[in-house]
Amino acid sequence: MIISDVPFDQYLAEKFAIAIHAFCKDHTIKKIMLVSGMESVNQKEDGPKIYGLVTHPILESELYDNQISKFLNGSIFGTDAAIISVFRKTNIPVMVLYAECHPFFPDPEASIIAIIALTKILDIKIDIKDIQNKIDTLRIQHRNLMEETLRTLQQEKKTKAPQIYR
Repeated sequence: MIISDVPFDQYLAEKFAIAIHAFCKDHTIKKIMLVSGMESVNQKEDGPKIYGLVTHPILESELYDNQISKFLNGSIFGTDAAIISVFRKTNIPVMVLYAECHPFFPDPEASIIAIIALTKILDIKIDIKDIQNKIDTLRIQHRNLMEETLRTLQQEKKTKAPQIYR
């Protein structure tokens, strides 16, 4: 499984994907799983959904068995696209899970959905009670952050640039 808190430089994505493939071959890794957010402006009332994409038919049943909808349309770029592209040509399958999430702020509900999907696929247990217990606090912090951001943006609009910059 590959997890990163920081985005990779897109110009290094292909070299990174090739290095991951070499590592997998050297260590007889049987499959790769990527978990990522898929920005969704229209948050649904029933919570975020998760979508899956696989490079090899052998993983199709895992999506179906775990009731994960296929990622059927949209754009994939950067590191995800490079890894998918490199591994499609190999015998090591890749599964990418995309959880719908807020485009600008942390989204604990999306994290929970992604963790639940992973636990089902990998047949493991991960305690998510701490995140669930703090979700209301996180929502309030999220709302406050959005309000602060909007205030800052509105103040910037009111500030006039010197004539030379108009």
